[in-house]
Amino acid sequence: MFNDIYNFVWGLNKKTVFLILDINFFLTLLLLQNVHVGTFTWLHSRFKI
Repeated sequence: MFNDIYNFVWGLNKKTVFLILDINFFLTLLLLQNVHVGTFTWLHSRFKI
């Protein structure tokens, strides 16, 4: 009985952890993309590339 509950909760936790990792990965990618675009824009305005 306890084992079933434990497995259920652990399964949920694993899903939640992976979901959080996915979201963090996605946000990090977005952030990196923004930084990349920002850097490019800054270089462009600074050095007229």
